[in-house]
Amino acid sequence: MTDYIAPAIQIPVSTGSVSRPVRDPLLSGLPAGACRFLFDLDFSWCYPGGALTGRPPASAPTNGQPIYDIAGRADGYYPAPSSPLEPKPSYAGGGFDFSACTRNPIGVKGPSDAWDTIHAADTAHFLVCGYYRMPSQADWKPSGGFQQMFSSAAANGFYISQPDPLIITQISGVLRAVRQRALGSIDQLNLTPSTAHYGAMCQVAYWRNSDGQGFRMKSADAEVSTTAPAGAESTVDYAGIRPTWGDAREAANGPYSTEDAAASNFRSYRGWLEDLTLSARNPLAVLNADWVRVQARIAASAAANGGTATIFV
Repeated sequence: MTDYIAPAIQIPVSTGSVSRPVRDPLLSGLPAGACRFLFDLDFSWCYPGGALTGRPPASAPTNGQPIYDIAGRADGYYPAPSSPLEPKPSYAGGGFDFSACTRNPIGVKGPSDAWDTIHAADTAHFLVCGYYRMPSQADWKPSGGFQQMFSSAAANGFYISQPDPLIITQISGVLRAVRQRALGSIDQLNLTPSTAHYGAMCQVAYWRNSDGQGFRMKSADAEVSTTAPAGAESTVDYAGIRPTWGDAREAANGPYSTEDAAASNFRSYRGWLEDLTLSARNPLAVLNADWVRVQARIAASAAANGGTATIFV
């Protein structure tokens, strides 16, 4: 665990009518409320949080443990598994390692109002980003079932019968983004991983704006991306549900299958949800700048640890 801005840069930056501290360069110049939730599990202010004096080192999360919103808007938490005796993630490499998890939900849950401004807008323009260590090629979900790495529906049924504005999932050997237009009606974008993505730390991002939809997976050695038209606006009421960087489902489904247990062999480090209508930012410019900053943190970690980084690994 490191404080990548130590302990936090408390710079009053005017954001519209609001001045607030900026704890992450991603937030610089953003209007209040445009970043709906931002977490970074290597930043001790976010996790485990609490008073700086006496703050413990990061460790495996407990059920319901807060994940503090770096944007300072509304906090998230780590969800309890649907069976309390199930294994929990470990804390490793500056993030949560889900390889031992055998039952949903897993991941970082954002606040319950995170999607609300996006849903309320005439056009739903938004950006979802997550930094993950991806599963190996052997562990990647090979069949037609989902192993979700981003989702919001707490009940079973996915986009077919539940509000779920976006799913990012392993399925049939690809990484798929599924945007809900209506119950059972979707847009989907697929990315095929290369050997440079399997087992690697990747920035995974989906966005929708006036130019259309985009989906990208970027590692240090390779990038794959695809685009699609913006498509129809969603007719589903998805206000009040929590974005989850992982499998959001809270209903008991029984233990993961052997396939799903293998596909959960990933780590989550950092992520955010941004309302692009409010921020008016170019999503690719935002993503590329954030990637550069994260790479600088990794390089600094390696320099401080004999050439071997200890974060985002």
